[in-house]
Parts: sequence; structure tokens; C-alpha cells
Amino acid sequence: LFSPDEGGEKPPAKADDYFWEEDSRSYGRNIAQRFYELSAEQGSASSELRLGDYAYYGWGRSAGFTPQEGSSDGPIVEQGQDWADFPLPSIYTSDTVLLTPQNVDYEAALARYRKTADMTV
Repeated sequence: LFSPDEGGEKPPAKADDYFWEEDSRSYGRNIAQRFYELSAEQGSASSELRLGDYAYYGWGRSAGFTPQEGSSDGPIVEQGQDWADFPLPSIYTSDTVLLTPQNVDYEAALARYRKTADMTV
């Protein structure tokens, strides 16, 4: 149920393929990260604390959208520019999610720790 298919050829990529990795520890951390995120959205202080640890140690994955042609994450339309030529941000033009290993991010960790300190347990 929770293991990737063993076989010769790799099947086509699915939305949750980032969970299946060679290292079983990474697999567990990726699954746990998702559940911590869901729990933190519901106000769990311990989950916020753990997500701070994930950012501090660089565990887990971060998600973003792949850039497409005709998209831009740059500045908004300048004065005098036609709105018809306005490139939409990649969040609106791409349906492909790019999952990358999460880098160590001390600022994000500190933000999570501060948020946890302000919560009631």
C-alpha cells in the first residue's frame, strides 16, 4: 500500500511521486511534513514547532510551479503598457508542480518558532 511499484520500467509520474525516494528516511519525512502542514493549519503548536525544525535542518520538500512561456513573476504592468500584453504569473499559467528538496532556511524556521511561541498550548 505505501511502497512504490517494483518493476523494470518506471511508470509515468504522478502527483505524489516525490514521496517515493530511495532513502526510507526521506520518504517518512516527506509524508510527515504533509501531515504536519495540515495539522499546523488547524492550529497545532507542536506541528508548527516541527515545521520549524524541518526548515532549520533542511528536511522535506518545497513546492512551486514550473515556469511556462509567456508567464512572468516580475513586476506588474507599468504605466502606458497595454494590459493585453501583460504576462500572467506562473501560478496561473502552469499546472505542473515542481518539487525540490527544501534548503536550510533559518528565517523560515525562526518565523515558525515565533508563531509557536505566540500560540496557546
